[in-house]
Parts: sequence; structure tokens; C-alpha cells
Amino acid sequence: MRITGKIGSASYRRLFALIGATSIWCVSAVAAIAECSIALDRDLEQAIQVAEISPQSTWGVALASLDGTTTYEHSGDRAFVPASNVKLFTTAAALLELGADWQTATQVYWNRDRLVLKGRGDPTLTSGHLNELARETVASLPDGTEIAHLVLDDGYFQGDPIDPHWEWEDTQAGYGAPVNATIVDRNAIPLTLVPRDVGQALDIVFEREDDKAFWQVRNESQSVSQEESEWLAVGRDWRSETIVVRGQLISGAPPEPVAVSVPDPSARALEAFRESLAALGLDVASTAVRSAAFGMGQIVAERRSPPLRELVATVNQSSDNLYAEALLRQLGAQSPDNRHRQTTRELGLQEVRAILERDLGLSGDRYVIKDGSGLSRQNSIAPNVFVSLLQRMASAPVAEAFLRSLPTVGQSGTLASWQPLASGANVRAKTGSMTGIYALSGYLAPPGQPTQSPETLAFSLIVNHSDASFGATRSAIAALLESLDRFQQCRNLAAS
Repeated sequence: MRITGKIGSASYRRLFALIGATSIWCVSAVAAIAECSIALDRDLEQAIQVAEISPQSTWGVALASLDGTTTYEHSGDRAFVPASNVKLFTTAAALLELGADWQTATQVYWNRDRLVLKGRGDPTLTSGHLNELARETVASLPDGTEIAHLVLDDGYFQGDPIDPHWEWEDTQAGYGAPVNATIVDRNAIPLTLVPRDVGQALDIVFEREDDKAFWQVRNESQSVSQEESEWLAVGRDWRSETIVVRGQLISGAPPEPVAVSVPDPSARALEAFRESLAALGLDVASTAVRSAAFGMGQIVAERRSPPLRELVATVNQSSDNLYAEALLRQLGAQSPDNRHRQTTRELGLQEVRAILERDLGLSGDRYVIKDGSGLSRQNSIAPNVFVSLLQRMASAPVAEAFLRSLPTVGQSGTLASWQPLASGANVRAKTGSMTGIYALSGYLAPPGQPTQSPETLAFSLIVNHSDASFGATRSAIAALLESLDRFQQCRNLAAS
């Protein structure tokens, strides 16, 4: 396999302009930097071959310095499925449109004998927060107030809370939970799987007693010896309240936290709030879920979400699908076209394209996105498009919040376990992985330099159709990152 690279034409123009002034140094610099690209060709080819991934795999590499003087590509304009790197588009658009200080709110309205709980897409809302809202509600009502009706207004997000572009297995898992306007406890049922003696089924522990009372479990798992591999498949039966656990964990290994998605999140949120009120002595005769509740009355309780900079940090640091999809729908809910007959998800996708083109000059014709989190395999983005986004976001008004949201190699988020680069260069980047796919896009800053330094490289590394294990593919991407670091050192030395 031959990998070809290039130095950006801007670099050639800048360097060759000095040749007319008889600058022997400049000729040497051009040759030296060209040699850096040739060395990168060799490094990338070797890293890919060492990975022992089949020839059917496809690799994309793109990079550019933030000042635009150096570029390099291998299949950089080829479209790839980027997995969770899509979150870079969602979080960038949300910050540009809403601002880093933006918050949403969950509110309770009172009108005579009726209470209305209205959700507005806060992904951080928990059962504990509902208890707090209930206490505030009861304290705000006049003495002797009787409530006959409790309504959940869950219409802030329109359309099916389950993404139609996701695999059905993903929609059963906690990481693929539905996204409605009143998200409570992540719309998921958390479980812990505990290995036992070899040959025995795993222990299944519900984190919440209410879930244990409601759900049955079909346990098809087992504990295995050290010589065997670990795998898990956790889902739920669509026809009954049954959670299905399959797979195996090594006996003596640490417990494994998992989760399954809630099938009817609106009904669950309403019932949880009704129980919170009942625990305080306020019983309600009837309940209902509505897409709109008219004549809601006055606000008697409110819970505000954390600011957007914190939500975006959770999205990118933890690669949180639920938060990303909630932010996508926030953009759709605030779209000027929100009165049209489109779902909030569809409007959100339109808004991402419109915002990035308006604020960053990134044409929506250069990529295809079908969701906000990257869980869809119908997303299609070339590495050089990621590089364009990263370059432009580095100088955007919301750059600080965006850059801080990215995991740092060896320090935080999904890159905390990675080994720091030997050179001391600083890497902030977003990971992305699915079966057969791994992606890493972000910034590589020279040692001691800030991320927004002109010499910083914005880069994107993506592999599709990998038949290797997750660990082997990740190691290959890490080796490519080391190659980019050596290229940066070579380039800086040649230019000095």
C-alpha cells in the first residue's frame, strides 16, 4: 500500500517567494519540509501494516496547522463513518448558536386544581431533582389546595424519541436511550453484573428497588475462567417487562455496570413525579401525558440545568449519546422553522448545517449527518471536513468552551488511559468507536504551546471496515498519532 501526502500550496507559495531573493535557506527549508511529509508517508504505512488489519480496511488521514501553512492528506477527502466524532459537529453548533452560558429549565405550573410538569430537554434531570421540584411545589401552594389533575407537558421535543437511523439493538441499551423532553435518570435502567464462580450465572443487581419490582430478568450469562473471552449483550424484550442478559465475564473480575433503555420515558417521568408528590401528602386523582398543556397558570417550582459549557464537556469528555441528542433537539426546538411538520430531530440536523455554514463557512454539502451522537452508521464525513471544523472552531468566540470540552491524552475523559506522547506534545481530541470503526479528531499542540498556537495541528484519523479487535485498532490509531507528532517535530525543526 502506498500512502501519498502533500504540503499545502500555501506553504509552497510562501517559501518559494523567497527564492527570488536568493535565499539558499528557503530552498533547504522546502526540501526539508517535503522530506518530513515523505517520512510521514513511511510512518503511516508502517503503522497500518503493523496493526495487522485486513487489506479491506480503509484509512483516512488529514491534518493542517491552525495557520493553514501546512497540510497533509491520505484519503482525506474520502467519506467515512466517523462514529462519535459526529459529536464535534453537534457541540460546535450548540455553542455557536446558544452560547456557553445557556441553560434550559424544567418547570411546574399550578392552575386551580391542576399541576403541569413541563420538561424542556434537560438531560441531567434525576429522580432526586423531581423530589426537589415536588417539595418546592407543595411549599408554594396555598394551604388546603387540592390537586385533581397532574399533567406532563412533554411536547417541547416533537417526534419519536427513538432515532430511526439507529440499529434496533442499540435502542435497547442504555447508551441508546430514547430522547424526550422530560428525561429522568437518563431514561435508563442501571444494572450491575457481578461475576461468580466459574460456571455460575452472573449476579444481576438493580441499582433502584422500584426497577427490581417492575422488571423480570432472563439471565443467560455465566462466569468463565481466565482463558476465556468476555462479552456482554444486554437488552429487553419488546413484548414484556423482561430484561435479557447474555454473555460472560471472567470469575473474579470487577463488576460491570450496564443499562437498558426505558420503553416509555414520558409515562415513567409522570409516575415518578406523582410518587414524589404523594410522598409529601399531595395525592393526585388523575394523570395524563400531553404534547401541549394550555392554560398552565403560574410557575410554582423550577429546576435549571447546568450551563451549556458543562453539558458540552459531558458530551465530548464521556462521549455521552443522550446529552448529544438532547442538544441536537434543543437546536431544533429553537429553530425558526419549528412550526413546520418536521420532527425536532430533523430540524436540529438542519440547524447544525445552517449554523456551521453561517458561523464557520463550512458548507453542509461537504458532509452527511443523521443524528447528533454518531450512533448512526449512515453518517458520512471526510477527515478533511473534520480538520476544517477544528481549524475554524479554534478561533471562534466560543473556542475556549469547545477546546476545554475535549478529552486530553493521558489526563481526562476517554483519553485518560492513553499514554502521553514522548515529545510532551499536548493532544485534545474526540474519540469515536463502533464495531469495525475507530476515529480520533482533534488538536496536537507543540510541547509547551497552547492549543490555539498557529503551529498546532488540527487532525483527523479514521479507520473503517476493521476486522481487528477494539484494542488492536485503537493501538493502530495511537501509532498514527505518534507519527503525526514526529511529523510536527520534523516540520518545526525544518522551518526553524
